[in-house]
Amino acid sequence: DCVVSRTALLQEQAGKTLEALKEHMENDTEAKGKVAELRDFGAMVDLGGILGMVHISELSYGHPTHPSEVLSVGDEVTVKVLKIDESGRQPRIALSMKALLKDPWDQAQDEFKPGQSYSGKVVRLTDFGAFVELKPGIDGLIHLSEMSWEKRVYHAKDVMAVGDRVSVRVTDCNPEKKRLSLSLKAPEDDPWFEAETKYSAGSIHECEIEQLRPFGAIATFGNGVSGMIPVAILREAFGDSFKKKACPPAKLTVKVLELNKDERKMLLSLQSLDDKGAEARAFEEYLDHRKKEAQKKPQPKAQGSFGDLLQQHLGKSKKN
Repeated sequence: DCVVSRTALLQEQAGKTLEALKEHMENDTEAKGKVAELRDFGAMVDLGGILGMVHISELSYGHPTHPSEVLSVGDEVTVKVLKIDESGRQPRIALSMKALLKDPWDQAQDEFKPGQSYSGKVVRLTDFGAFVELKPGIDGLIHLSEMSWEKRVYHAKDVMAVGDRVSVRVTDCNPEKKRLSLSLKAPEDDPWFEAETKYSAGSIHECEIEQLRPFGAIATFGNGVSGMIPVAILREAFGDSFKKKACPPAKLTVKVLELNKDERKMLLSLQSLDDKGAEARAFEEYLDHRKKEAQKKPQPKAQGSFGDLLQQHLGKSKKN
């Protein structure tokens, strides 16, 4: 009689397979295998008597929620050996299919142009915005500030949910850093587009106080446009009780003093401040405060803005 040990043969075969896998890893070459089992966290691949695992994050550049979305048991696969750990009873072999695929960011700059709109799927919500997948492996961020013209968004869940299909506009594409900036706001819906006509200097409007800060009150007109009432004007109009009178969400009637559409800034006064002299004094106090604050900041050595140069020129003219 002849006694044959199958275990010894399997161990010998596994040893040869393991050595071959080490060569694949050292030489950065591909290995072949067959999907033996699918689990929630990844796929187990038979590499010829030894099992390796492709984690779900290494299956593709997309965002599969389960390996069954990418593979089936019995599939022949080509993998890259990432790591071999022999510290335990059985070697643990980490594999990747994604590492053998072409990086989609290589073509991102040609595919996604700033200013163009694309359809995508919301894949993740964060405290600062939402990530949208435009194609497998290409995710872009919609910052909270880019979610609405009409209102301030405090959390992305107030606007969208994971799995939603959304139309977004690309504002910036940086393939080197793998960053794509997106916006939900259409340029033609910008409430500041016609602000110069609607909020011309001297015009009167109803507004609601949104915030009260040390320098003044932020007033909103309910359509994405806001302005600032300097604290000097509030104090001139209401005296020491201005904090109570301008406490959010107080509603006030205001008059537009200045508007800068490009910088999205509007300076406001109060209609109740009928005395033009009082308004002028308050405005001068505010300008003086701004000047003192600017003087506290270190001045750059460069020539500065056109306004700085003009001011210097006017100063020299007065001396002459």
